[in-house]
Amino acid sequence: MRILPGSLASRLIMFLLAALVITQVATFLIFLNERQNTLRDVRAQSAAARMATIVRLLDDIPTASHAQTLRNVSTRRSRFWFADHAQVASGTGKAEERALERRLSARLGARVQETRIHSMSDQIPSLLSQAAWADSGALRRLRRLDVSHYVSVLLPSGMWLNLEARTPLGGARWVQPVLLSMGLMGTATVVIVVIVIRRLTRPLRALAGAAEGFGRGEVVEPIPETGPPEIRSATEAFNRMSNRLSRFVQDRMQILAAISHDLRTPMASLRLQAEMIEDAETRGRIMETLDEMQRMATSTLDLAREDAAREDTRMVDLGQLVEAVCNDLSDLGHDVAVDELPGVLSRCRVVALRRALRNLIENAVAYGKRARVSVHADGGEALIVIDDDGPGIPEDEQEAVFEPFVRLEPSRAKETGGVGLGLAIARSIARSHGGDITLKNRNGNGLRATLTLPLVQEQ
Repeated sequence: MRILPGSLASRLIMFLLAALVITQVATFLIFLNERQNTLRDVRAQSAAARMATIVRLLDDIPTASHAQTLRNVSTRRSRFWFADHAQVASGTGKAEERALERRLSARLGARVQETRIHSMSDQIPSLLSQAAWADSGALRRLRRLDVSHYVSVLLPSGMWLNLEARTPLGGARWVQPVLLSMGLMGTATVVIVVIVIRRLTRPLRALAGAAEGFGRGEVVEPIPETGPPEIRSATEAFNRMSNRLSRFVQDRMQILAAISHDLRTPMASLRLQAEMIEDAETRGRIMETLDEMQRMATSTLDLAREDAAREDTRMVDLGQLVEAVCNDLSDLGHDVAVDELPGVLSRCRVVALRRALRNLIENAVAYGKRARVSVHADGGEALIVIDDDGPGIPEDEQEAVFEPFVRLEPSRAKETGGVGLGLAIARSIARSHGGDITLKNRNGNGLRATLTLPLVQEQ
């Protein structure tokens, strides 16, 4: 199962969004923890201040009124009472609480002999550990959470004055604005990231499209060198490469075409001289050799013209194209049959592809008596399959037959085949489209030639 998206832009956006979500959640939890700690400390200080106020009050009123006074100042959330023992056990306070104890002792002076302060906040981690924020009732439970602050002071009379103050966390109303702020900030970040990444990767998409077109033999115009320095460098390198390769291929083919063309003049001169030879047998052998040289020069010139051609590519229904080529060859008397051809679209140079198909089908008829042609799509490729009923080709020679001027029939007689450029031209055409041609024996029942082409969807 595929988890990561395919495009670079989608992956960058996904990773940035994941990082944003993680940082937002971590920030929220840190803020929540700091808020709780701050509220706990502030309310502990408030409880200590209330205890100091009550101790001073008790010091100013008669002892008989102490009990009634404590009942009067006690509320539902804060309760004062006397006891012969402290509500807070010794040594239970944290560092912050011990510092608060010292400040309270200094504030009350001789009115107290010992102070103890402790806050109970065990309910807060319990809620967070349950990951209850996904629950719709989590915020309601948060409103009911209380923190208990206990303050115990030892009076000179030997009695302990205890205070239990229960204070809420402050409700959950603060959560909604925080979440709204985080949501707005996240949305703005996502929009900016998507726009920026798409702008940054646009030159890469143009570069990929140009490389794909160049691989299919299309004429590719120089790509505008835009974007960050790294992308501009890659685009500049691609433009230089495509320009150099185009010039190299063009120059090589022009030289080859010039040589093939210039050979015609000396061959014509040799033909005139050969016709003056009186010995008929010698004259016949020389003329046959000249005919073969003429065919080789003509085929070489055709190959050069094919490689130097600048035909534009267009979207073509391969089934219709194959059917048209097969019908033309059938009209010439070749035994060619076509299977049912589905609509398979590919971008190609029509004239060049027709020539490659003619070469393959004519080879099948010449060496395998007949040709059976079919077209189908397999994944991202279009397959044109040509079967014959011939003897096949040994596996160790199936690649060699694609080399120029290679023939398996050593006599090189005109009646038994051409000069050995048909398959070379066909493979050159296929590879210039980004495809290839392969040969495979059909278990003693002939040879199968498969021409593959990429299925390129029209933009």
